[in-house]
This record gives sequence, C-alpha cells and structure tokens, in this order.
Amino acid sequence: MQKTLFRRIGSGLLSLLMMSTLAISPTLAADSRSESAAVSTQAASDFTITPVGTVTADSTQVTLRIDCADTEVSTVNVFLLPVNTYGYDEDNPIAKKWSAAIGDVTLDVSAGKLTAGSQFCVKLIYTKDNDVREVFSEYFTVAASGEKTRAEIIANTSAVLLQDGETRTEPFKEDAASVDAQVKLDDSVESCYMTVYAYIGTAGFDPDNSTSSFVLWKGQVKTGTVTCPFNTDVALKVGYKIIACVNTPAGKDAEGSTNYAYVKSQALEVVDENGQGFRDYTYPDASIVETTLDPGATKLHINLTGDERLFQAAKEGKTSLTVAVAQYPNDGTTFDFEGEKQISLASNLIFTEPQKNYEVTLSQSLKAGWRVRAVVYWQQNESIFLPKGNDYEAMFQRPDDSVLVSGTPEEDIPAVSIQGTPKAGDTSVTVQLGGKIPDGTYIVLKKYDAGTADADCVLSGGTFLANRSASAAGEQTLTFSDALTAGEKLAAFLTNNGQLAKSQPVTVAAAQMTPLFTITPKGALTADSTQITFTVISSDPSITSVGTFLCPVKNGSVDSDHWIARQLGQKLGDITLDIPEGKLKDGDVVRLILNYEKNDDFPYYFGTEANNITVGTQVPAEDSVVLNESTFTTDATQATVTVTGCDSFRDGYLILTTGSVGTNGDADSRNRLGNVTFAGPGTYTVPFGNNHVKLISGNTIQAHLYKLDDKDRTYYKYSNAVGITSGSQPAVKPEVSIATDSITADRTDVWVQTSFDGALTGTLKLYIYTGETFAEDAAKEIYSGTISSSSNSQKIIFGSGKLTAGQKLIAVLNLSDGTSVNSTAKTVQAAPEKIKPAVQFVTKKVTAGMTKLYAAMTIDSSVNNASYTIYQFTGDTLDISTATVLSSGTLYRSQSKETVPLGRGKLIPGAKLQIVLTADGVEARSDVLTVEPSPDWGTPYAAFNVSAVKANAKSVSVQIDYADEYVAMGKDFYCDVTIYQFPGSYSDAEFESKELWENLTLTKRVGQINSNFGDATRGAELTVPIKDSAKLNAGDRLIIKLRLPHTEWEGEEVDYLSASVPVVGENETVPDAKVVLYNLGEDTSRGARVRAILAELNILAETVTAEQLNETVGHMAGLDGYEAAGEKYTGTVPDTEFMLLCNLPEALLDKFLDAMQTDGLRIDHKAVVTAYNRDMELHELMDDISEEHDVFQALLELDRLVAQAEKLEESTYGSAPNWEKFQAALSSAKQTLSSQEPTLEQLQTAGGTLKNEYLTLTGMKEMQGDLVIALTQAADGRYTLLAELKNGLADATYQYAWSNGVQSAEITGVTAEQLHTLQVTVSADNLLGSRTAQLQVPYSPAAMAATTSNAITLRWNTPADEENRPAAKTMTVGLYQGDKLIKEQTADAATGSITLTGLSANTAYTLRIAAVSPVGHSDTQVLGVSTAKRSSGGSSSSGSSGSSYAVSTPSAKNGDVTVSPKNASKGDRVTITVKPDSGYEVGSVTVLDSKGNELKLTDKGNGKYTFTMPGGKVEVKATFVKAGETSPFVDVPADSYYFDAVKWAQKLGITNGKTDALFGSSDPCTRGQIVTFLWRAAGSPAPKGTAKVPGDVLPGSYCYDAVAWALENGITNGLADGTFGVNSTCTRGQSVTFLYRALGTAPTTVNGFTDVESNAFCAEAVAWAVENGVTNGTSASTFSPSNGCTRAQIVTFLFRTYNQ
Repeated sequence: MQKTLFRRIGSGLLSLLMMSTLAISPTLAADSRSESAAVSTQAASDFTITPVGTVTADSTQVTLRIDCADTEVSTVNVFLLPVNTYGYDEDNPIAKKWSAAIGDVTLDVSAGKLTAGSQFCVKLIYTKDNDVREVFSEYFTVAASGEKTRAEIIANTSAVLLQDGETRTEPFKEDAASVDAQVKLDDSVESCYMTVYAYIGTAGFDPDNSTSSFVLWKGQVKTGTVTCPFNTDVALKVGYKIIACVNTPAGKDAEGSTNYAYVKSQALEVVDENGQGFRDYTYPDASIVETTLDPGATKLHINLTGDERLFQAAKEGKTSLTVAVAQYPNDGTTFDFEGEKQISLASNLIFTEPQKNYEVTLSQSLKAGWRVRAVVYWQQNESIFLPKGNDYEAMFQRPDDSVLVSGTPEEDIPAVSIQGTPKAGDTSVTVQLGGKIPDGTYIVLKKYDAGTADADCVLSGGTFLANRSASAAGEQTLTFSDALTAGEKLAAFLTNNGQLAKSQPVTVAAAQMTPLFTITPKGALTADSTQITFTVISSDPSITSVGTFLCPVKNGSVDSDHWIARQLGQKLGDITLDIPEGKLKDGDVVRLILNYEKNDDFPYYFGTEANNITVGTQVPAEDSVVLNESTFTTDATQATVTVTGCDSFRDGYLILTTGSVGTNGDADSRNRLGNVTFAGPGTYTVPFGNNHVKLISGNTIQAHLYKLDDKDRTYYKYSNAVGITSGSQPAVKPEVSIATDSITADRTDVWVQTSFDGALTGTLKLYIYTGETFAEDAAKEIYSGTISSSSNSQKIIFGSGKLTAGQKLIAVLNLSDGTSVNSTAKTVQAAPEKIKPAVQFVTKKVTAGMTKLYAAMTIDSSVNNASYTIYQFTGDTLDISTATVLSSGTLYRSQSKETVPLGRGKLIPGAKLQIVLTADGVEARSDVLTVEPSPDWGTPYAAFNVSAVKANAKSVSVQIDYADEYVAMGKDFYCDVTIYQFPGSYSDAEFESKELWENLTLTKRVGQINSNFGDATRGAELTVPIKDSAKLNAGDRLIIKLRLPHTEWEGEEVDYLSASVPVVGENETVPDAKVVLYNLGEDTSRGARVRAILAELNILAETVTAEQLNETVGHMAGLDGYEAAGEKYTGTVPDTEFMLLCNLPEALLDKFLDAMQTDGLRIDHKAVVTAYNRDMELHELMDDISEEHDVFQALLELDRLVAQAEKLEESTYGSAPNWEKFQAALSSAKQTLSSQEPTLEQLQTAGGTLKNEYLTLTGMKEMQGDLVIALTQAADGRYTLLAELKNGLADATYQYAWSNGVQSAEITGVTAEQLHTLQVTVSADNLLGSRTAQLQVPYSPAAMAATTSNAITLRWNTPADEENRPAAKTMTVGLYQGDKLIKEQTADAATGSITLTGLSANTAYTLRIAAVSPVGHSDTQVLGVSTAKRSSGGSSSSGSSGSSYAVSTPSAKNGDVTVSPKNASKGDRVTITVKPDSGYEVGSVTVLDSKGNELKLTDKGNGKYTFTMPGGKVEVKATFVKAGETSPFVDVPADSYYFDAVKWAQKLGITNGKTDALFGSSDPCTRGQIVTFLWRAAGSPAPKGTAKVPGDVLPGSYCYDAVAWALENGITNGLADGTFGVNSTCTRGQSVTFLYRALGTAPTTVNGFTDVESNAFCAEAVAWAVENGVTNGTSASTFSPSNGCTRAQIVTFLFRTYNQ
C-alpha cells in the first residue's frame, strides 16, 4: 500500500493553494444507480448477456443474446445504458425494450447515441415470485465505424523469439546478451512497445510483478525483426525463463483512452554452461500410513516425503513445511481448508526433516464413513525458485490419498427426534428426520403415562397417536385428536420391517403461568365513593379466603402502612370495602392488596401496576367469566360457569380445558374437556365430554369463551383457573439420572435429567465419594438447588475444582412429599493435560500512528473457544471495566505472529496496551507496551530547480529534503527519487489521482537516483541523470516522485510528488524567471518590499501598467509564440494589487513565498503561469483571480464555522427548540463545502444561515468592536505592542494571540524590523468570530510645494496616530533633476514643512517624498515642480502630481455618512461610517470611481465599511430606508429597480427566492419558472387535464400543473421540437408574449423596433408591453427579443402588468 502526498504549486491559481487545509471531502458516486427497497438485485451468474456482432459508432441497431439459467424467467425489460466516469447512467438510456423474450433481442438506436470508444452495459428488469428484480451486465466498448474488435487486433498480433532467423527452441545460457524477435502487428497499429522479460520459471509469468519478472529490454517496435540487447543490470540465472511481451493498442475505453493487451511469445528457460536447466523440485507429500481407519480413533500416523533441497531450505528458514490433518464427508467433498463441512483434526505441524510413521494425536475422534487426509503446504521463496504451494491442489498433480473411516456415516444412519417441547393441549407434534431414509419407512408417534422411564418407552408399548410415511430427511408434522396432557411422555419411531430409529422420549410440558389472583373492580371510584366492590379469584385451589386492604400508591410504590379501607377473612368472590368519608380525592391512585394463608404462612399479594385505580376515573362494568367451583378432584365430571355480559361472544362457544398451571390462559396449549354453545349471560353446566383426557393432580381447569368472526379473526375471554386435587389417578414415578457421558476432573458442570409429579417441588443435590457404596453422610456435597421435572436434560453448574479423578459423582433428587431417589453413579476421569494459554507482543515498539502490531499466541489444540482482545488503558494496571477495546479476534490455532489490528487514529500517546487471551474460560495476559508519540519528521520535499527541461537534456537539477530520522532507520531506510515523463494533456492532479506512474504506456521513467545504489538523495542541488534509453518529448511534462519508508506502518511506503515542469524543444528558449507586478510600483511601500525580496533572490521584477492589461499572460511571461497586443487597454481598470509569477522553478517559487510570509507581506491576488491561463489576457486573469479569492475566503470562513458548529453535542443542545433547524443548516453548509464548485452566493448563504442558527442555539453573540494595537518605544530602542479590543462586548474574556506564538495582549522586545511582520488575533470563548489587526505604514504625505527662483518649500499636514497606523516621525525628500539625484533631506514630520535651497531658477525638478514611521515608509509621493524665473521677488506655487485624491460624500436623506481620510492616495484604506436616523436602516452603500465603476467594499460591522483608494477621486453614496423595509434577500438592494417587484412577488407567494437569503436576481429565468410565476399569480388554478404535457415536464415536478394550465389557456404551445424547454432561459420576446396572452389586451399602437418583424410571433405582445409600461426596448430602435431574461426582470414585468 502506498500513500501519495501531492504538492501542487505550479499548475493552478495560487489563490486556491490553501484548499488542502480545509476538511472538504467531495463525494463522487462510484455507481450512479440508486438502490430501492422494492427492487432486489439478481445474481448475474443466472444470466448470460453478450452483444451479437460488433457494436460500432454508426450502429442503428444492437442485438443482444440473453440467456437465463432460471427457466421461470421468460421475459425481461431491456435497457442499454451509457457508462461514464462514475458508472452506468440509468437516467439516460441509449435504447430500451419492454417485455422482450429471452433469446436474441434487437434494440433500435438513434443516431449519435453511440460514439467510438464509449462503453455501455445492459440492465434487465423482470418479475419473479412477486418480486421486481434487476441484473446488470459487464461493460462493452463501442468500436469506431469499420474499426476492428479487440479480439481481431489481438489475433493479428504476435511475437516470436528467433535464432538464426528461425523460431528459437534452444534455451538461453546465463551469459546471453541479446535476442532477436519477430514482431507482427495488426495493420491498424503502426507501432507499440514490446518488453523482453526474464522471470522465475516456477512462479509463472506476471509482467506486473517486479519481484518475479525483470525487464531485459524495452522499446518501441513495428512489424518486422528487432534485436533486443539485454539490460546488464539483470543477471540471468538458471531457473529463469525468457519471454517477449507485446503491449498492443486494442480499442478504447469510455473516456477515449486507449486500451492495451499483452501478446506473448514462447517462453524459453535459462540453462547452465552444460545445458542443464533448473532441476524441478519433488514437491513435499504428506500421506496417512494406515490404509483403514476406525471410527472413534484419536490417533493416526503420517509419512512426509519430498525434495531434500526443500528440507534443507526449511532448516535454513528459507521456507516452512507445515502439515495439517482434516476429515470431511464422503459425499464428493474434497479437501479444502475453507470448506464448510471440513473438520480440522491437527494443524501447524511444522517439520524440517522427512517423517515416517509419525504419530499424530487428533483434536477430535474420527467419524464413521468420513474421509481423512493429511496435507502439507509450504511458503514461497523466489530466491530458490519455490512457488507457494501444497500437495492437494490439482496444479501439483498429487492424487487424493485420503483414507476412508470404516462404518456407516453418522449422518447416514436413520434418526428421528421430536422438535421443541410439546405442551399440554397440543394436537400435533413435529419431528425431525435425519440420515438416509429407506423406501417404505413409517413414522410412528406414541405417548406414555407420566413417570414412564425412557427405557420403557418402546414401540410395542404406550398409546398410539399418529403415523405417516417417510422417504427423506427433514421435518414432518403428525396430527392427532387427543390433546396432550402435561407430564405424559412422547416418543417417535422409524419403522421398516422392524424398528430403525427411536427418538429421545420427551415429557409434555405444562402451559404458561397465570397470576395467583385476578382482581377486578366493579363500578366507578370517585372522591365521593363510600364503597367499592372487587371480584377476587385465585388460581391456587388451596386458597379460599383472603384479607383485603385498599392502599394508596405514591411515586409508584404501594403505601401498605396507611391503608384506606380493609376487610379481613373474606371468601373469594365479590368483596366490598367501606370507604371513610374524605379519604379520597380526584387524581389519587389506589390498589387492593391481599393477605392469604399458605403453608402455615400469611404472605401478601401486591399485584402489579395493572391493578392501580385512579380516583375519578370511570371503571366500566367488566364482562366476566367465572368458574364457580373452588376446587376439582381428579374424578370430577362437570363444572359450572357464570358469564356476565360478554354479548360480543354470542353464538360462540363456552369451552372447558385442563392443563398445567403454566398453561393457564393459553387454550391452545391445554386439553379440551368439553364445550357448549354460548347463548348469552348466565350460568352454564358444562360436562367433561372428552373421556380421553385425564385430570391430573396439580393441574387446573379453566373456562373460556371463543368466537370466530366473519373475517376469520378469533377472540378469547378466560375465566379464573381452579386447581385439581388428588383423585384416583396414579402418581408419576420419580427418577433422576446424570446425562453427561464422560466426566473429567476439569469439568465445572453436568447435565441431569429428572422426572416427578408436577404438583411436587424437587431439590437436586450432587455428591462426590470414593469406594463402591454411596453413603450420603460420608459423601461431599458439591451442589444443591431446586429443580423441575423435565423430559429434557438440565445443565447443573457446580463450579471449578470440585472433582478429583477416581472419585464418583452421584445425583440425589429429594421431593416435597419426602421421596428421595438416586441416580447411577459415574466415575470421574482424569483431566487431559492442556497447554496453558499464553500471549506476548512480537512488536516491541508502538507509536500513535500505527494501525497494527504482531503478537505470539499459544493455545491448547483441544480448546473449543479462544479469543483475544487488545485494550488501551492508563494507569499501572489494566482494568477491563474502564479500558478501551481497540479490537478483538478469534483464535483457531496457536500463532507465532498473529496480526492484531489497532484501528486508525485510535492510539493515544502515553497510554498502555495489553492483550487478554481467553481459551475455554482460562485467561492469559500479555506484557504491556506504552504508546509513544508519532514521529514528527516533517513533510519531505521534492522540487525542480529549473522551470523547464530541454528535450536534449542529459540531466535535471532537483532539490530533495527529508528529516535526519529517516537516515537513522538504518537498514530499513531507503530513498528513491524517480523522474517520470507523461503527456502534457494531463494535469498534475490527474497524474496523482490516476496513478499514472503505474501506466507504463503513458508514463516513462526517464531518470532515477536511489540511496540503495549509493546515490546521494538529499540536497539543494542534486543532479538526476537522464537515462540513455530515455527520449524526452517536447510538449510532455516531467514530475518527481520521492518515495520513502512509512514512519510507522511496517512494510509500507509513502510517495511525495513535486509540481511538474514542461519539456521544451532543443532550440526553444527557456524564459527567465520573473515576477510581473501590477499596482505594486517601486514608489509604493508594499511594492518596494516585494521588490527587495525579489532582488535578494535574483528574480527579475517587471512592472505592468493599466495600458498593458490586454497583453496575454504568455507574452508577459516571455513565452515563444505570444506577440504584443499592439494597442493600449481601454477597459475597466482594476485597483487591486497583483503578481504574475513567471517561469519560477518550484524550489525558487517556494523560497519566494516563504520570504513573503516571513516579511509579513501578503498579496492576495497572484497567479503562476500555466498552460491553462497563458492564452488569457492579463485583465481576464485578474478578474478570475479576484472572484476565486473571494470564493476562497468565503470557503475558509464557512469551513471554520462548520468546524465550530460540529463541536456542539446533542446531549447538551438536543432539547433546544431550534436544534433541528441548526442540524439542517449544518448539513446544508457541509453539502455546500463538499460540492464541486460552490459559488460565492452559495457559500455566503450557507454561512449566514448556519451562523444565525448557531447563535440562536447557543445564545452566544458575535464578536464586535475594533482591534487596536498601541505602540511604545523602550529605552533600548525596542518596542512594546499592546493589543486592545475597543467597543467590544463587556461580558467576554478575550484571548490574544500573536503570529509569533505569544499568547497575551502585550508583547515586548520587538525590533523595528519586526513591527510590520507581526499580526494579532483576538477571540473569546463565549463569542463567535474573531478580529485581526496589524500595524500599517503611514499614508502618503499629500505634500504641497511652493517655489522661488532658488528654493522649494514642501508643506504637509502634521501627522497624528490613527488606529493601527502610528504617526510618521520623519519625512524623507529626494530632489531629482531628470534621473539624477541632486540632494536628499530628512525632516521632522511634526514641523509640517521643509525647504530645499540653492536651486537653479526656472528649472524643472522632481520631488520624491515619503512619510516614515517605526513601522516603515509610506508610498512615495512624486511631485513635478519648477523653480521661478529670477524676478523682483515673491514666490509661486507649483502643481502637485495629484497623487492625493478627494473622497466626496454627497448628503444623504435619513442618515449621516462620514469618511476617513477625506483625501487619500492610491492604495490607502478609506473607512466609511454610516449612521441611520431613528426609525431607519441602512439600505445600501456604494463607492464609485471617477469612471462610474463600483468599487469593492468590506463590511467591518457596526456601520463601518472600508475600501482601497484607486488612482483618482471617488464618490460615496448611501441610502437609508424605513426600518422593516429592508430586502429579505441579500441580492435585492433596497434601491434596486426590482425591489418592490420582488417584495410583491414574495408576499403573494409567487416566488420565495432560491434560498432563504438569495433571490437569484441575476440568474436566468427559465420557461418553467415564468409559467409557474404566471400560474401562481392567477391563483394556482387546477388544470382541466385537456392538454398533452410535453415529455420533458415530469409529473410531480414544481411546474407540471403550471405548464398544463398554460397550454390549456393558449399562453404557450411549447417548442417546435415537441418539448416545452422547461429548463431553457426565457427570452424577452417569449416573456412579453406569455404576459400578453395571459393578461393583455390588443394594443392601439404598432411595434416600431427594427429587430421585431411585423409578422414575428411576439410583435403584438411587444407593442402591448411598451404601450402599457411593462418594459421598453433595449435601445431606441431595438427590443432584443432573443436576449435572455433574469429572474429580477421577469418579476418586474409581472409586477408592472398587475399594477398598471
């Protein structure tokens, strides 16, 4: 596995370089098909789908041959689907056919649907078993018209190794240096690559396996003979084989890329000088010595033979020979380690020598009729030409030497068992048949009296219940008329001229339990009640009277100490309690509890919550069924039943049943005694008419009503259950037996079977003793507990350490009637000696990034269940209850190096790891490892030192860097630096994502250095030689792949990619590296800093002016083929700073960007020259960069907000009212982040919505105020900076963080050089957002000059400190005459002036003036002045250069607008403050330059906005609107022409915008949208259904009804092609036509536009629209009917129409 890190700097726009810092995971569906719960996917193997003939680009029909193995499928729906990058596209089928018969199916294909190289697949839909199913074929490729198929091209391609011009048959010698090959290519292929390989002959040929196949020669070939000199780096060895492999083009894939196919020559071996080749191994063979094996055997013997060379290799650790033994059924099953039926008998038997009669102890006994086989398997080792293998797979040509175990297989022996536990009252029993059932076999089911011993349940005895024939294994159900009785025993038999099999007898179980008492209140209980009556019935016949207590229920508990009313000594039945006055109030909860006598005790019955009664709640008179007898004897013959109410059961049945107490209330589990028709309420006498059912002491009798309605629904109503006492029926004989066959000293449990009268209670005791005779007083009791009578064995757990070999174990059953019976004693056998489980770490060091480690684990071969868990914990000792489980696994055998997964990102530095291994309940713990931190070795670096490489270059200079720790890895360290050449049509990102380095056709290795070869692989100036065989092609690109070992993942490696550079022609000039600067002149402060950095790095700086903005990027970069524009640029002039980085090698580019960052200098708008932008004009690129910068900043802001929002937990905020809205906003924001290219509006909308919901949910506020840095100078010349948030919120604690890492508001000891580099950020835990500030240089001086004949005086305003802009301390003035510096002077800025004297009269001078503060110098002001002529005196003023411009603010209504400063130089930041009057809000703020262009504003909050001053005067405008009249949409300004129209449309529900915050004003309005607006404005009338709606308007879509309505009313007829054009942009002509037809009246004027013909479809509508003020033309003579309309325009047209 490789992990690739891609450093792409040169191929795109630099404003997007930081994208890798965002947590964005775009999701691309690998399969465009959506799953549906209603559709299941059929196994493709049931179908065969193949095209008949070749499908080409001009095919008009495609015939498919469809075969299906399932004969029930006769017809299918067929879809031909196109295949794209993401899979097949079900939404746009190429062709389809419904209900096509299985066989050849022909589909018609429209022209243009198939293109050469594209792919398609076939989807079938069909119905089976009322289930809709689907199946998909493989992908098929469309051939070009007349193009040959892949198979044809391959058939016409061949390669043959030659010797003396003939086909070579002679092997190669080890000193062979070349070979000739005859190549034949298909005539459609001019040339392709062929490779000659040497490969390990025993491993098989795989050209992609570099460990077993080695390149001897590679080159481009054509049809003919080619001589192939061998690569001298590959030494031929005996055992190799040599083969030629042609990689021929064979068709194209869906993306148009060429597919390739390998065509191989004959393979010839390499022999030694004596002509001897590699002597094939005699591969190991394991076999069982015994020719017959007995069932039950636990030992056998094996022989192991094989090549002595392999046994020697095993001794030397070069391979391992491992033997395993397994058994499997003799039913055609073969030996298979993963076979479901196979049982392992022995494994991990490792040998280094041959074996004869080696005894193997088996983990399980042998099964009769099964086969047993011993096999050997061995590890691969290419160095000794040994492939991985075994002696049971066909490729090693070993016969099946398994041995058959004698006897009939257990699974073939006829067997029968009774399924489940039959219950009293059942009239059917299910049995399971097993084995091979002979013809003529019958199943016989019999029952036996309770207490019958299992041995006495024989075929000749008992009572016959049912029989039926049987012919095969499986379940059979037998039914009978006599219902079963609890305690009876059942046995099933298989007979065929005698008994074949008998089931284990089972005892019929009692039905489910019913409550001891049934308590039913009668009537209502209110606060005024003085009495309440309850009907009390008991299921225990021995209980005849009770005491009753009406108690309050408080907090769910019965308060029996403060009863409300009571009655003692009451007979069962109706019991009335008197309630004292005032004891009850509405809402109280009460419950009746009972006190009764049982076994000389007086327990209480508290009932359940179901017995609670709420005072004031009406208690309806309940229907009831009451069995009047208080007890029955076993010889009873009838019962009397009283029924109250129950009218819904009329004409049903009143039924009596009997069964065990556990079946009360479960009539289906009981035996029927008798029944009568229920005619209505009253008392009934029901005789026991079923003479087959015997009454059993301890069971009960119960009555119930039964009714089956006309919809076959059944209803039951049960009575109380009355117990049966002893009569004349005999008791069940008590029995107890130990069912466990073999009892060893290590057992902790046994299985015991008991049988006794269900009316009795039983106690089981287990004893151990020595000697022949059991004496209870001398034996040791190891277990005592109650036990029930059951036909099934019951597991008795007595614990460990209780048994000793040689002792005897006996079970004693004591019954409540005093009876005691003993089981047969069983002797305790010695426990087999077992290997104790053990575990220890093989891996001795673990770091936090590791995902797996290794451990040695040992268990005994007899272990049934073994598992391990690895824990992570803190502290000294592992506490499983608090530790974290990292992973768990199951262990089937001992492992010397078990892989233990750790998961990714789960390890915590400082925590400890320990493995707990458990084998059959025995635990072992490993040693403890401490998790160390992941090594922080930084990111390795690879870059070219050149910006391009010439095609004739012999070497390339690169820079490689990585940490010293890599080298310290010792023998595990290696470094590979490979330069690849790939086509220039691929981007760097595609090179990485498509892993083009693996594509040997597209990509070539042209240079390589490797530390294993002794090469230096780290340094700033490394030379990588170009291979002699490599050919650099102009137009291709080169890229570096740096490969290093993974720092934590053993055996893994990591690749790092550089940015690529182009290959240019031999005679092509490689332009110099330079940076083109715009608005960063040498007279500007920031421009001067950039230029100083460039000069230090020897990079040329070039200035571009506004007049050059129409030059191409390629021309500015000095690239060949790009000419100058020839004319000056006259378009809009951007006022942003911009850098174009031209031809900088990646290493130099990184140095430049690092230096900029160190200097604290950030130029937001910059780009490198790429193949994608070199044809753009400079202003176009600048516009793109500006837009992408805004998007990127919004992307960063939204990402930060999402990260903050994801920290909120549902446990804290889930109950908040807007939690769901917050989650929806968060989900929407994440979707926006992960979308392919989110727009600025989408990002801002998602961010605004999420921010609002976040603030609402948390109650937090947004950060407010201005961050200001105060500057003071210490005595030592250094500075102290103090940051403070002014006008911030008072209830917040602020944290300050400086860019150099200091975490405090104040930072001291700052040098002057550091002042402009430091940035501070303030945040607060309870506030959302942050503020950032940085000290700025002074504004340009804006000085004025006055001259005399020999002097110039400069005056400026006295500077003062501003926020984050310390006042200038000095002014520097340079006086120039032409380009020559005449003098330079410095003045104290506070003086406000300076005079330069000694000048010549009437002479032109240039002054360069800069203000200097501790932070740096301002932009330089340039003044051209001339001294006066010599005259009689006086002075004159000279004009300034105009580099300081006015910022005008016309007065605004309903608010104030102020700016600072009022005069500013180009590049200065100007702050606007707007304050609306009371009752008003800010509507809009705009800034226009001297040409009327709107400048970009930055909203700083609190009514403050900033902009960057352009090179000319500006005007600031602000509007204020009444509070509440602001637009609901951010893209609908209050002063826009469509503001009222949008508000009107939103109010009437005509449209609500595209999102909550965006109307989409400038978005195109589609035809579907405009008819929907019209339809909604008309009241959304339901269509009549008379119009045929075009197919592109889908039913259920938002506009379906609107389109139908518009068609019905003649507003539109759709487009000429039969579609509606639902997503097409609505034109101006169409829009006024729709409005006119819907709402207009005939115009009185004639259309007068030159571009609207009198007979045009929209001519009359245009005239009407102009006449009625709906819209005017686009000019005096044109209407532009074909121009598209925006959403803002459409709602405006509609608004004007409705408000004429």
